[in-house]
Amino acid sequence: MSVTALDIIKTAMRLNKSLATGEVPTAAEGADALVTLNELLESWGNEGLLLPFITSGALGSLVSGQSSYTIGSGGDFNVTRPLVFRSMFIRDGSTDYPVAMMSDVTWAGVLEKTISNRPTRFWYNPTDTLGTIQFDVPADSTDTVYATRLVPFTTFASLSTAEAVPDEYLRAIRYNLAVDLAPEYEMEVPVTVARIAEETKRRIKARNAARRVSRAVSDFYQPRGYDIDTGWVA
Repeated sequence: MSVTALDIIKTAMRLNKSLATGEVPTAAEGADALVTLNELLESWGNEGLLLPFITSGALGSLVSGQSSYTIGSGGDFNVTRPLVFRSMFIRDGSTDYPVAMMSDVTWAGVLEKTISNRPTRFWYNPTDTLGTIQFDVPADSTDTVYATRLVPFTTFASLSTAEAVPDEYLRAIRYNLAVDLAPEYEMEVPVTVARIAEETKRRIKARNAARRVSRAVSDFYQPRGYDIDTGWVA
């Protein structure tokens, strides 16, 4: 569903009783609430099971002799900066070669990092605003890299900005924003609103956990573990 930030904010403020039915927030209230809304969405990026978007597709082409690539808007791989990768492969013609994910400890233990070859492992550092993908060796070709990854919510640029929000997430965002905004008005959020805020988040996490655990065991690299609380595959 396409919805504006103002629509979400008005509903949230009515839920926590800081706005009466038919009223609209002042310009200052709207601006402050927009900051809180975007902070809420960004914070959900730290709870992997709240992220709705699993994206698959090409990242870009390798560069011969290069092992480190930035990823994000304007980076070497000019796609949305992922929070975490689920899987990766390199396509050479009609053949796909899996690339396993390394931990930072494993990456630090790679002794020879200068001899060119087809990469077989990678380490990811999701720094802001560009992440960094570090392959175990410099590429010896210009083959294309494909990956499945989790990407964050798109934040709202303005009150009038409309973004596509999955229907099952809209209620959770509205109720959780109502909870987050209440302290700014020195109010206690109604008990029912707080309960629904928690329930909607829990249901989304449970649904996403069921989908992602089943997928993790079939990824073409073997994950070391799965964190049920965050949704990250380790």
